[in-house]
Amino acid sequence: MPQQKRTYDNAGLNDDQSVLNSQNSAIKTTKLSQCNETKPLGLLTSSLTKDQDIAGISDTESCSSLDSETWEEVVDPDIPPESSTIEILCSEVITKPKEKRQGITRQQRKQHSTLHKVHLLTLLSAALHRNAKCCNAMLQSMLMSLLPFHLIQGIETLRQQKSPTLPYLTDLLQWWCRQLDLPKHTNIDFKNVSSINSRCFQVLQDFGLSNHEEKSNDTETFTLGFVALCRSIGLDIRLVVALYPIPLSLSLKKMDAVHNPLNLWCEVYSWDQQLWIPLRIESCTVYDPLRPWDAIEQKSLCYVIALEPCNIIKEVTRRYASLWSTTTRKLRLPLKESGDGWWKLSLWFYSKSFKSTRDEHEDNVTSILQLTESMPNTFSGFVDHPLYALERHCKQNQVIYPNGKKHIVGTFKGEPIYPRTHVQTIRSSESWKRFGYQIKSGESGVVLKQKSLADSSKSFNIEDQDMFIDSNETNGSVWLYGEWQTEPLEPLALIDGIIPRNDFGNIEIFHPRMIPRGAVHIRGTQIGVDSLSIKRMVLNRICVDLSFVLVGKGACHIAKQLEIDYASAITGFQFGRGKPIPLLDGIIVTAENGEIILEGLGEEERAKRNAYLQKRQLDALGRWKRLTIGIISRARIFRDYYRDTA
Repeated sequence: MPQQKRTYDNAGLNDDQSVLNSQNSAIKTTKLSQCNETKPLGLLTSSLTKDQDIAGISDTESCSSLDSETWEEVVDPDIPPESSTIEILCSEVITKPKEKRQGITRQQRKQHSTLHKVHLLTLLSAALHRNAKCCNAMLQSMLMSLLPFHLIQGIETLRQQKSPTLPYLTDLLQWWCRQLDLPKHTNIDFKNVSSINSRCFQVLQDFGLSNHEEKSNDTETFTLGFVALCRSIGLDIRLVVALYPIPLSLSLKKMDAVHNPLNLWCEVYSWDQQLWIPLRIESCTVYDPLRPWDAIEQKSLCYVIALEPCNIIKEVTRRYASLWSTTTRKLRLPLKESGDGWWKLSLWFYSKSFKSTRDEHEDNVTSILQLTESMPNTFSGFVDHPLYALERHCKQNQVIYPNGKKHIVGTFKGEPIYPRTHVQTIRSSESWKRFGYQIKSGESGVVLKQKSLADSSKSFNIEDQDMFIDSNETNGSVWLYGEWQTEPLEPLALIDGIIPRNDFGNIEIFHPRMIPRGAVHIRGTQIGVDSLSIKRMVLNRICVDLSFVLVGKGACHIAKQLEIDYASAITGFQFGRGKPIPLLDGIIVTAENGEIILEGLGEEERAKRNAYLQKRQLDALGRWKRLTIGIISRARIFRDYYRDTA
C-alpha cells in the first residue's frame, strides 16, 4: 500500500518533535535497564556509544566501557518529511539614483568670459612690450652694423622705389637666417614668470654680445631682432602676433589643448604690389601675400594683431583666417556690445586717428580674400554663416527670397545653397509700421503665423520686432510679409485738428513717419535753439527740443493750462517684472499749437532759471553775512579780552 503524502503546518511540526523526544527518552531508559541487568560495565558503554548517536545522548550521560560487544539494533523512528509553505516577501531593489549632469549657469559663463577678457588684455600688453623693444635705438644700431654692404646699397634703390620689394626681402631674410643658428622650434616657458619678464631684455642682451655665437636659440628673439633690423633700414614692417587666450568653452579638453599664448611673425609692405608680405623667421619663408593664412595654423586661430612703431595696432584676423566663418569666429567673443564691441573698443585706443589710402586698400583686399573662403563641409557649418545659407536653417521669421535655381550658388548633399543676402526677415504689418514701412496694396502674406498657447503665456518683447503679433489678432493668426512687399509709410492726416489716440489715450510714435501730417512731436531731450529756429523746425515737422529742461512733463502741463488737445507719445517699451512698460517721450500736438507750447515752455524755463539764480544769490548773501558777523565778533573778542602777556 503506497504511503500517502501529507502536508504539515508549523503547529504539526511542533507536535511531531515532542513525540520524537518522548520515543528517544523511552529507548534510553530501556537500554540503561538492560545494561544494568545482563551486561558488564564495559559492554554497557559500548552499546550506549551507538545509542547516543541515535538518541542524542551526551558523553556525560554515557557509561564507560572497556570492551565492545554485539550492538543492539534499534529501529529508527519514521520522521515525516517537512513540506511547509514559506512565503518570502522581497522588497524592490533600491538602486542609487544617477547624478544629474549640472549645466553651466549664467554666472559661471559670465565669469569665464571675464577671465577670457582679462587674459586677452594681458597678452595684448605683452605684445605691446615686445613691439616697444623693437624700436630700441641701441638695438637697431647694433643690428644695422652687421648688415653687409650689398644689402645697404639695395635699400637705397628700394627707398627710391626703383626696384621691387620681394627680391630684396628674400635676400635679406636669407642672410639673416645664415647669420643665426635657428632651431627647428623652440617654445618659451610661459608658466615661468621670470622668463616672461626677461623676454624683451634678452633681445637687447643677445644682439649686444661681443661674441655673436653665444646668442640663445630662440625663434622669438630672432623675430624681434629681424623686425628691429628692418625698422632701422627704413622698411615698413609690422610685428604680427597671434593671441591665444583661455578659450570661451568650459571644456577641460579644450583648455588643456591650449598651446603657447603668443605666436610671432612679421610682415613687410611692398610698394610695388601694395600688399603686406608675411615672413616666418624660424622657417626662413616668404609667403604669398594673397594667401597669408599659410603662415599660421588655422584650427585654433582666434585673434591676430599687427603692431607698427609707436604701438599702433591693427587687427588682421580676417585676413589671416581662412576658416573665419566656420571656426575662427566661434572661438572669439560673441558679436555683442559686451563681446566683440568690447574688443574693438580696447583696440580703438591704439588705432590710428584716421585711415590712410594704404589702410583702405588693405581693407578692400581683406574683403576680397573673404570671398575666396571655401564652403563648409558640414550642416552645422552653414548655421549663421556670413556668406552662405541653407533653407533648413531659416528661422520662423526668415525666408529665402529670391529663390530658385537661378539664385543658388551651389548644392550640399542635394540641398541648394543660397547667398546669405537672400535670407529675408518677415514681419507682420503692424511690425513693419514700427520701422516706417507699410504693406503695398494687393500684396499677400508669405507665411501665416499661428498664435500658440506658449506665445501667449510668455511676456512679449516689443523690441524684438521680428515675431510681432498684431494686437487685434492675438487670439488667432497673422500674416507675415517681406521687405520687398513694403513701401515707405504714409502718415495719416489729422481730422478736424484732433490727435488720434489708442485705447489708453496715447499715440504710438515708434518712427518719425508715424507722426500724423499737420502735427509735431515735442520731445524731452536737450538742445539749444532760438525762437526763429523753433518756428522753422515746427513748420518742417522736426522733433523739437529745449535746453536745460525735460519738456515731456512740462509740455503736458502747458497744454493742460492752455486747454490744447494733445496726446502722450509712446516711443518704446521697457521690460520688467514679466510685462512691458510703455515709455512716454514728449507729446503730439498740431503744428499751430506747437509754437504756443514752445513759447510757454520758454517762459516757464526762464522763470525757473530766474528763481534758481535768485535763490543762489540769496544763499551767497547769507554766507557773506555769516562770514562778516564772524569776523566782527572775533575782532571784538580780541579787543576786549586779549592782553599782551609780553
